[in-house]
Amino acid sequence: MGYTKQRTICKVSNVYIKMNGADFDVPIRYDVIAVNASEEGTLNVNWLKNAFEYVLN
Repeated sequence: MGYTKQRTICKVSNVYIKMNGADFDVPIRYDVIAVNASEEGTLNVNWLKNAFEYVLN
């Protein structure tokens, strides 16, 4: 996942936090679920826990 997409996700999470009254002192973890289809049509799912850190800029 590229820097721009990470930054966008972090901006959206800021809005969510502000709208729901959460505190910035609460740890936030960004997971990524990657789904890929093989040529045979089977799906491969990868769960990347704590995939990236919070991006400010």
